[in-house]
Amino acid sequence: MLLKNFISCEEDKISNGYLIHGDNADIKLIFMTDDIIRIRVSFDRKFYEKSYSLIKTAWPDELDELFKDERQKIDALKIPCEDLGDELRFRTKNLILVMKKSPLAFKLIDQDNKIIYSDLPERAFEKDNLGRISHYSCMDRELDHFYGFGEKSGHLDKKFRRMRMSPKDAIGHDPEFGDPMYKHIPFYVRVNEKNLYSLGFFYNNSYDCVFDIGQEISGYWERYCYYQADGGDVDLFLINGPDLKNIISRYTWLTGRTILPTKQSLGYCASTMYYAELEENCDEEIYKVIDKHLQEKIYIDNFWLASGYSAGEDDGLRYTFNWNKKRFPDPKKFFDVMNSKGINVICNLKPGVLKNHPYAKYYEEHDAFIKNPDGNGDYYGRWWGGEGRFIDFTNPSGREAWRKLLESEILSKGTKTVWNDNCEMDGIEDRSAKCFDGDMAELKIIHSNLMAYVGMQAIKNIYPGERPYII
Repeated sequence: MLLKNFISCEEDKISNGYLIHGDNADIKLIFMTDDIIRIRVSFDRKFYEKSYSLIKTAWPDELDELFKDERQKIDALKIPCEDLGDELRFRTKNLILVMKKSPLAFKLIDQDNKIIYSDLPERAFEKDNLGRISHYSCMDRELDHFYGFGEKSGHLDKKFRRMRMSPKDAIGHDPEFGDPMYKHIPFYVRVNEKNLYSLGFFYNNSYDCVFDIGQEISGYWERYCYYQADGGDVDLFLINGPDLKNIISRYTWLTGRTILPTKQSLGYCASTMYYAELEENCDEEIYKVIDKHLQEKIYIDNFWLASGYSAGEDDGLRYTFNWNKKRFPDPKKFFDVMNSKGINVICNLKPGVLKNHPYAKYYEEHDAFIKNPDGNGDYYGRWWGGEGRFIDFTNPSGREAWRKLLESEILSKGTKTVWNDNCEMDGIEDRSAKCFDGDMAELKIIHSNLMAYVGMQAIKNIYPGERPYII
């Protein structure tokens, strides 16, 4: 299904933008600033607003209350629409957005009247028979270069790469061609080699997706690149430069900036699995290692405590928030000793729960798990050590259950840092598994965000006024 032709345009009073009706889809145009333009294409024409990614909005969002301390609602710009017959034009102070009516496609023009971006004519937006949505744009295979895409392997310039965003625990990945990796960040910057003009692209969509940067070629169209997601809308934020610094500043204004880091986070972090895997008295062995470092004048600020601290005393399996008393007889004392040495202990936390987990019944009582596709019963998937269930961080009761254990079993013992591990949720193979807020196809990667969000809240509760330090 292609969005081919324009039908009509009307003002969208809810978001101070425009609602454009097409033959097979509708479009919302919102001018967030003179340099950030939202183009949202919906084939179901519903425009459901529920974003876990945006901290700036110009419209009501269902998650406004959840993110009330982070999100800011702004007034979008009221940009006039010029109807020139075969096209519509929208002029900000710095850009001109042009929408050709048939075939429907956008292009962006800068202050010098130069085209800095163009959709692929006759194939700009489409939805296929599997429900996947795609956005195609023209590219200059000689002069255009592409940077970003979150955490990816290989050369910085991703031109001619085809990359998938479906986060995995990618142990042993190939450093040049390994893909996908751990993170889902559908943002990139396109730079033209000739004029060094940069333009940012952020797709506000959490479904698994693919970016093909000129690897695919078809003789029926001029050269192109494309974005394709397994569902949702094409929700594109075009972010003007013209330099990289401005794009990053505007992108982070839109989606959030890293909080000022703790001083301790800038120091040396000692990390090893070995010292939390000994049969007994891991704490005493760690003290010896720390003392040896100090003797050699290698000063440690943080010690990453691997998941062995939570191993079951009988089976050795990982049970987050459970302390193995053979290895760490007195966890509170261990933290006290480490803190007296000026060392922040950072405990490994995993969101999977094995069948014999000591807190399994506690989680059941709080209805904390992701459910089967039919909504009945907890979903069991692949996990470290066997089948496991998974905390539903989109569920307020799941978040609350996790937060209480994080505070009582980890933070209150003497650490101010949260280390979330294996939170890609890739063990949930059936993406139709149900969450409180939808299904895993859309929300798989959102759990990672919310797991960190709960960590931030827990740190604030135990250490009010401290900067949260979350890994």
